[in-house]
Amino acid sequence: LPKRIEEGMNFPFVIVAPQCEDGIWWSHDKKIVSLYVLMKKIVSELRIEDNRIYGTGLSMGGYGIIELASMHHKLFAAIIPICGGTIRNKLNNLRDLPMWLFHGDKDDVIPFESSLLIYDYLKKKNENIRITIYENIGHDSWTETYENQKIYNWLLSFKN
Repeated sequence: LPKRIEEGMNFPFVIVAPQCEDGIWWSHDKKIVSLYVLMKKIVSELRIEDNRIYGTGLSMGGYGIIELASMHHKLFAAIIPICGGTIRNKLNNLRDLPMWLFHGDKDDVIPFESSLLIYDYLKKKNENIRITIYENIGHDSWTETYENQKIYNWLLSFKN
């Protein structure tokens, strides 16, 4: 999303794009806690409607948004993990959270099966889960995703 902003895209919402330090994954418990504290602080200071918070992340950030949402499942109205996955078994916490997963079928960094496993597990429990697997796309499945206006309309259609 920062790239889209640099290109001149205007969004009708606040964007926060934290970066994880080298050698640490967002799925580390202390990092999830720090993300949650950051989100709550931003929501409070900027007076953001707490029923209209959306999350997305790509690659390690895709893992991070799933982990944060699974630990604090009432925080988000909807999430879009891109070429991510999960290393925990807390997916039941996501059974009511609208989620649209994106992944490239030629991803050689994080196999698309990582997203497919999440989708397959939740599809019978979550009526608002979607998955898009891009054909002949490697790890960069975020460029096409973030250029698609439909994802923003989809996100903004949810409140919690």
